[in-house]
Amino acid sequence: MRAGRTGQAKQAKAPRPGRGHRPTLPFTFVELLVTIAIIGILAAMLLPLLRRAMEYARESYCMNNLRQIALGYHQYMSDHLSETPIPESGYFLDDLSITLPYVKMLPVYTCPSTGTALYGSNGDMVHGGDYLATVFKDWREIELAISQWNAGHGNSLYGIDLDNPAFKKKGGAQLLASAQNGVIYENDPGNHFRGYRNVLFVKDLHYERAHDSEDRLFLRLVPGGVGGRMVEKFW
Repeated sequence: MRAGRTGQAKQAKAPRPGRGHRPTLPFTFVELLVTIAIIGILAAMLLPLLRRAMEYARESYCMNNLRQIALGYHQYMSDHLSETPIPESGYFLDDLSITLPYVKMLPVYTCPSTGTALYGSNGDMVHGGDYLATVFKDWREIELAISQWNAGHGNSLYGIDLDNPAFKKKGGAQLLASAQNGVIYENDPGNHFRGYRNVLFVKDLHYERAHDSEDRLFLRLVPGGVGGRMVEKFW
């Protein structure tokens, strides 16, 4: 009798589902589609911001590159007592190899926003890269310093010759006079967000962001000329 009563008691204690209890069901197909749509909308909103943040990071990296190169020029000019640093190749605008003994890192000479391949050796720098430097007092001084590469007839390595009548007729002298001097900058405009390029003034090491729509001229090298590089807009 006791065993029977114990069994009945256990049966009486068994849990019963309440009226408000409902079994848990998985997501319906419609709910799943809504969730995917919300995730897609959030991703579309965040991805442009992420790309912009990455570009700002590359721009800051580029600015640091320019600063390292400018410090290299400062050290070179101090060691050699020269205000017009000229590399052995004669390509004073884009061959920045004279600063390498001070900078000591080849990746510094490549802007991360351009996708340009990194220099493999010091010799690659002679062929130019992403950055140009107008680090000299004036163009006449450059012409005298560079004349050994042009049989004493001035500088023609980039298609620039102040004594060439054709160059004067094309307005080359006026363009040179208005070109920004004493700066290190990116050869190609629009490397960064909204079409800007980085510019660093060597004298006081301050940065600026320049746009082609501004009333300032920065010399730009394009394929052509004696050594495969010439200044755009001159010839």
